[in-house]
This record gives sequence, structure tokens and C-alpha cells, in this order.
Amino acid sequence: MEKCEKVIKIFVNNFGVKETQVCVREHGHKGRCSYRPDYSLFGLDENKIKNKLSNGALSTAGETAKNSPIMNRASRWVATPITMSEEYRLKKEGVFRVGIRKDEAYSFENCSKVEHKLYNVVKKVFNGEFDSTTCCQICGEQFEYSDFLLGLKNPKAIQLCHEEPLNEDKVMHTEENCFWGHRQCNAMQGDHSIDSMLKKMEKIVEYQNKKRQVL
Repeated sequence: MEKCEKVIKIFVNNFGVKETQVCVREHGHKGRCSYRPDYSLFGLDENKIKNKLSNGALSTAGETAKNSPIMNRASRWVATPITMSEEYRLKKEGVFRVGIRKDEAYSFENCSKVEHKLYNVVKKVFNGEFDSTTCCQICGEQFEYSDFLLGLKNPKAIQLCHEEPLNEDKVMHTEENCFWGHRQCNAMQGDHSIDSMLKKMEKIVEYQNKKRQVL
């Protein structure tokens, strides 16, 4: 498909780097240009799926405390990055909602690539096309399209996950490091890498097996 590629906006991101947003819609399209994929194919679920991708790929985490220096659901490439030490200092000074955690700050280019990768997975599931990318990358269970519409608190709800955890000193929010996973599986992984989580689970299984043998 030939893309429109009309320049939408040129800006300087939160790292001081100039970036360009271009239209990814089909050449000769009707309506406004957009740097985001076409969510209209999801019909009545368009906004739900679009918001899920926004919250995972483009925005920072939600539900931050009101008395926190960290902004709620802010752009990853615009808001001011704040280190953990700065966050602690600002909170003591009573300065709230002024930036985002440094480990959640990334370029628009990175965020856009993550969005398009995750979007393509949802699109496959929606069309009934299944492969190694359309399952939870932690437990391996194949997704159903309805899983993407579940409430945020549902254990089977689908969330953005990172194979290697976010890090202030490394670029971790990349298409290679991001995938869809169940909320419950993501919670088990926590702030650990997949490898670190597996080693911990092996110790748990080993201990529980020994414990049952004694009983």
C-alpha cells in the first residue's frame, strides 16, 4: 500500500531531538491525515482498541497519586523526564504532576513502532489469523479478540509487557522488547526480565515439590 506520508508535525522531543510525524494512511485517503494506524476496521470497538494502544504504546502509566510529581497518562515523547532521585526530591518539596518517569520517556519514533507492532497483532486476532505473535508471550495462551475488550482489572485482560524491564539508563520501550500479555502474567513478571522471572519460578516449584514430599 502506498502511504500518504504528508508531514503532520515537526517538533523537538523531550530529549532535544527533532522528530517528524507523517501520515501513514493510504495515499489519496479521505479525511484528516494521521500518524496512527486505521482503527476503523474494528467497527464499534474502534475507540476501545485505539485507547488500549494509546495507553500502552504512546502514554505513560495511569493511576499515579495526586500528590506525586509524576503526571498521569502523559505523552512519552513530550513530557519532561524525571529520575527517581528527582521524583523523591520534588515530592518532599510539594511539587506535583510536572513530568514523567525517565524510564517511561522515549522518542516518538520508538513509540510509533511499538504501536504499529501491537496493532498488527490485534488486527490478526480480529481477522482470525493466529501465529506465534498472537498469544501471550509469557504463558503462550492464544488470544481471543474479546480478550482485548476485557476490563482493566480482569486477570485475562491484555496489557503491554516488556521482556526486559524498563530502565532509566537504557532504551527499553522498543518494538523488539514489547509484546501483549495477560494482566495476570504481567503481574507475575513484575519488574523482572522474563529470564529472571523463570529462575524465580523454578525455585518456587522446586521448594513446593520438596515441601509436598515431606508432607
